Amino acid sequence: MTMNNNEIELVLKDWVYMWTEVFSAANPDLETANDILDTDADYMGDSLAINNNYDYEIISDTECHFYHYLGMRLPHVARIMLRLDYVVSDKMSSMIALFNRNVLPDIVAFSVEQTVQSFKDFCIKEGIKLSPLFKIEPDVIEDLKHSLTEGMIDTYINHRKQHDIDCYKGEHTIALNCPQSNSINITLNVSFLIIDEILFDNIGFKRNSNRDLFFEKVPECRYYTLKMKCIQISNHPVDLTVVDVQLYLIILDCSLQMLLGDNADKLIPILEERGANKDVRDIFFKSATELFNMYKNSAITPAPTDWNALIR
Repeated sequence: MTMNNNEIELVLKDWVYMWTEVFSAANPDLETANDILDTDADYMGDSLAINNNYDYEIISDTECHFYHYLGMRLPHVARIMLRLDYVVSDKMSSMIALFNRNVLPDIVAFSVEQTVQSFKDFCIKEGIKLSPLFKIEPDVIEDLKHSLTEGMIDTYINHRKQHDIDCYKGEHTIALNCPQSNSINITLNVSFLIIDEILFDNIGFKRNSNRDLFFEKVPECRYYTLKMKCIQISNHPVDLTVVDVQLYLIILDCSLQMLLGDNADKLIPILEERGANKDVRDIFFKSATELFNMYKNSAITPAPTDWNALIR
């Protein structure tokens, strides 16, 4: 899919489920929808909810990506989080051009339609029978297109644009080269596996509360972007910027504390199932310790956080 505008061109490179969830008696939906957009208040006496976020990064002099993160939740039925990866025609000038009312609405409309279809596909795969009433009317899509667009533009103008100015050097300076080695592969993948468990996948944790706490330290969209970058270590070496490393050290610190604290019993069986046996975990501990030692006298090192006191 390609979208052309006089100011910008975007090509949808890929889309992927960031996480999914089926609600059941064993995994009840305990969330409220007060902080996200209600769209179909007549369906099943409740409302379809959509939340919207974005990130972007310059990969090289000629490659820039816009990541649109859309979550869709049907209360007490299921939820998904989708990432749509758009390649932008050129560099930061396109990022600025992207956030205007002539360009962004069409991207949002396409992303919403793709997310709705992905939600339906996920439900079919999981054997969830949706009511024939489940649909989003064109006027709802039109309303979403404008309301989500305004929110994204507001966030960019009032927050992200200044961040880009303040953190330009940190966002464009490589601080860590990650070669394809066994220890690096284990460190990156195990750390994200643990965080995904406590935030999304393991019903033994209070995941809604954990997400609120964790995303105060690592913004949600940055977590997804960094995760997708780091897990590419299986395919090729990965370079992390100064800002990437700052955020990753928070992720690594939290995952280490979880694996060494009171929540270890909830995590170790999952790690064993995924092939992270004791030998692998020992490599993880050793490599993580070496990484922290590398930055112990650096401003990159995050302030101490007692994650075992926060995560439940």
